[in-house]
Amino acid sequence: MQSLFQVRFLKEKALILFFYFLLAALLSPHHKYYIHLADTFQYLTIAQDYSMGDFTEAINSYWNPLFSWLLTGFLKIGIEPFSAIQLLQIIIGAIALLGIFVLIPFKKENRILFLLLWLSFAILIISFALLMASPDLLLLTISIWYLISISDKHFYFNNKYSFLLFGLTDALLYFAKGAGFVFFLLSFSLINILFIIRKDSNIKKIASNYFSSIGIFLILSSFWIILISQKEGKLLFSSTPEYNFNLIGPVSNPSVLGELHHPFEWNGLIPPFQKNSLNAWEEPQKLTLKNWSPLHSEQEFFHYIKIILRNIWSLQSYYFGLDAGTVLLLGILFLWIYRRDEIKNILSNNIIPIIIAVSCTFPYIFVLVTERYIWINIVILGIIAISVFKELLLISKHISIAFLLMFTFLIAYKPAIEMLTFHDDYTNIFSEKESFEKYISGNTASVLTSDEIGGENYTKSTIINYLSHGKYFGMIPVPEQNKSMGNELKKYQIKYLLSWNDAYTISNSLYTEAVTFPKSGVKVYKLK
Repeated sequence: MQSLFQVRFLKEKALILFFYFLLAALLSPHHKYYIHLADTFQYLTIAQDYSMGDFTEAINSYWNPLFSWLLTGFLKIGIEPFSAIQLLQIIIGAIALLGIFVLIPFKKENRILFLLLWLSFAILIISFALLMASPDLLLLTISIWYLISISDKHFYFNNKYSFLLFGLTDALLYFAKGAGFVFFLLSFSLINILFIIRKDSNIKKIASNYFSSIGIFLILSSFWIILISQKEGKLLFSSTPEYNFNLIGPVSNPSVLGELHHPFEWNGLIPPFQKNSLNAWEEPQKLTLKNWSPLHSEQEFFHYIKIILRNIWSLQSYYFGLDAGTVLLLGILFLWIYRRDEIKNILSNNIIPIIIAVSCTFPYIFVLVTERYIWINIVILGIIAISVFKELLLISKHISIAFLLMFTFLIAYKPAIEMLTFHDDYTNIFSEKESFEKYISGNTASVLTSDEIGGENYTKSTIINYLSHGKYFGMIPVPEQNKSMGNELKKYQIKYLLSWNDAYTISNSLYTEAVTFPKSGVKVYKLK
């Protein structure tokens, strides 16, 4: 725990942090409006509810509150919303990087190699901060410091207040994302079982620390659980697992290998559920999805097996293609040939990070795996890679250096390419903010053609409604709902219809005028 604050290697840490903030300053203007997810607007809208004191609307069982709580502070002091998101993400990333300094300690005898490794993680973290405005970086950061704390046995067993720290840290995991609830209970329980097996302390002390930490965690978490349970009318810790499980069902998404589709892509128009909501996506748990279970029928059982196999395949594609994980496997294979006994020591010395990785990843295998959900795994690969590097040094200095250089390169390569070659469709939309404000006022919908990506259409249309202070009622799939379009538009009093695809023609009987906004490429129909 003290290695972060010791004077040794302070210059190296300061150098990497300087590079991190310099890179953030240079790149952030070019990524300010790179809104990869419609989720971003939900956290922003919820933060604005908190800042205005509208706590009833802000409480949400799907979007956990910590990211919005932190964002509220920046909004309250008058920082522009998207600048606030960037600033918050950059600060969170810096705290994550400080944790990486602790988990992957600097080695003076390999100064250049470790500077490059730290540098590669700085590039990785800044890509997380700038390209994904979501709580996933926040969860990663808390997970890193949770790993640091639980790996320090002296602190865990000898500090009489350690249970308070673990209870608080683990409540923060839950407040960051609903998955943090399961992640903590699973990982913390397995690690304490490990302590008993290894006899790291007497069973009474281990049990005392465990149940005290769990108690603090449950007390702190219960405040949020009570609030969302009261709002939803049933006991739950998060509505996310149920929604995601039903989303992958055979009715909602019958093609296991296809693009994942959400209800707003096929259900037609869906009104926002709350008065301050920008769209219905603020409360996905209220969207209509068919319940299912792999125990209901043979068809649903095999559908679920396919989902699990797809998720496992997705995991290997994240780390074991042209990735750092492949280099790590090659290093371990080399040790298997020349120093087989040391592999057991590497696994033993890194058993806690491995438990953390498994506990974070394993539950997602049974529902839905996305790379950003399990970012902690990349850091843990780095921890194990250092152990492999040390053993390879005893075999061949050249091989060990080549191993670490290749691992370092692949940590940074993809994030660097993504930041330098990203295609930002959203800056053009924001550049026409004043025009949207003047022209659009009221309820809005968009048309979704068969050759469009639903999520992209939804996000871009949401941006326009955010800028024009309107309400977005979602998408009308065409030509499937051609006949019912007029009735749908009248039912929800839609005043403006957005079209991102000029190939589809709107009937003249529906609108009075149409305006094309050249920079964003959207055509807006003013309806009768």
